[in-house]
Amino acid sequence: MAELLNSDKIKSSVAPLLQGLLDDVLPAVQSAGCRLESAALFGSAASSDYAPGRSDINVYLVMDCLTLPLLKALNPVFKKHIKKLKSNPVVLDREYIAGSTDVFPMEFLEWKEQSVVFHGADPLENLEISAENLRLSIEENLRGKRLRMIQSYFELDPRRRPMQPFLMSVLPNFLVVARNILRLLDVAVSSDKAAMIGALERKSGVELKAFKRLLRIRQDGMKLGADEAEILFKQFLAEIDALIGFIDHFKTSGRAS
Repeated sequence: MAELLNSDKIKSSVAPLLQGLLDDVLPAVQSAGCRLESAALFGSAASSDYAPGRSDINVYLVMDCLTLPLLKALNPVFKKHIKKLKSNPVVLDREYIAGSTDVFPMEFLEWKEQSVVFHGADPLENLEISAENLRLSIEENLRGKRLRMIQSYFELDPRRRPMQPFLMSVLPNFLVVARNILRLLDVAVSSDKAAMIGALERKSGVELKAFKRLLRIRQDGMKLGADEAEILFKQFLAEIDALIGFIDHFKTSGRAS
C-alpha cells in the first residue's frame, strides 16, 4: 500500500477515500503499462469550503502515458469510487499540462495554489503562466458568465426558481475569477473571501457592494424578497461590467506565476 503524502494537510474524513482510490489506481495503471507520476486533491476538499457529504472530492492524476488500455483499466476503478468521491478524477499527462497553460491559465493556477499532492512529485511546481494569457482568460470568463446570467434571467420563474438561489449558485464562479484578478495584479490572495473582495475593490477601483452583500447573505443564511433579489441582480451585473472594463484595459507584462 502506497502511503499518502502530505496527510497532515488532508482532512481526516477525506484521507481514507484517497487512500482507497490510490490503492486501486496504482495496480490498474501498472497493468496498462503506464505509471502514475502524480496525484493531487484540489477544489473545495482541499480548502476550508469543504462540506462533508455534500462537496465533491476532486482529484487529478498525472500519467506518463495516456492510452486506451489505460482508460479501460481505470474505468472500473472510477466506477467503484464515484459514489464516495462524487466526481471522476481528471486524468492527464505532463505533455498536456505543458501545452495547455495558454488556454487554461486560471484553472492551472487554481490547481497550483489550492491543491494537495498525495502521491508523487508536484507537476505544477515550476509552472509558468503568461500574464497576458491570464488576463485574456479572466476577460473571457467574465464576459461569458455575464452572458449566461442574462440568458438565465429569462428562464427564471419566481414561483419555481426564484432569483436568490440563482445568485447564490453563480457566486462561487465569480469568486474564482476574483482570485485570479488578484493574481494578475500580483496581490496575495486571502483565504477570507470578504478580505479578498475588499482587496479587489482597492486594487481595481471598482466598488463591489453586490459581491459583498451576496457573501453576507450566504454566510448568514438570509432570505431576500423578490424585489430585493432583482435589485441585487442588477447591481451584480453592473459590477461585473465594471470589472470587465478594468480587465479589458489592463496592461500586462511578464508572467503571472
